[in-house]
Amino acid sequence: MQALKRHRDAVQAFSKALKNKPDYHDARALRGLAYAQLGERELAHEDADSLLDGNPTPYIHYQAARIYAVTSHKHPADAKYALGML
Repeated sequence: MQALKRHRDAVQAFSKALKNKPDYHDARALRGLAYAQLGERELAHEDADSLLDGNPTPYIHYQAARIYAVTSHKHPADAKYALGML
């Protein structure tokens, strides 16, 4: 299956979901991932860091690590953070 690569559309959809339910962690993680794939590192990291606020579960650490792993393609230092979260 080929990805549609409609990351901007994904950001809009997940942003809308987060307006209705700000604690929807999966939407925040997927929006952060879409931002990362668009090369919008700061916005991606904001979502990742927001996921880690409070008392994150191992699943949340994994989701944040995915975001940092994608941004590490252009910013290799982010790989250290991704591995640390795992």
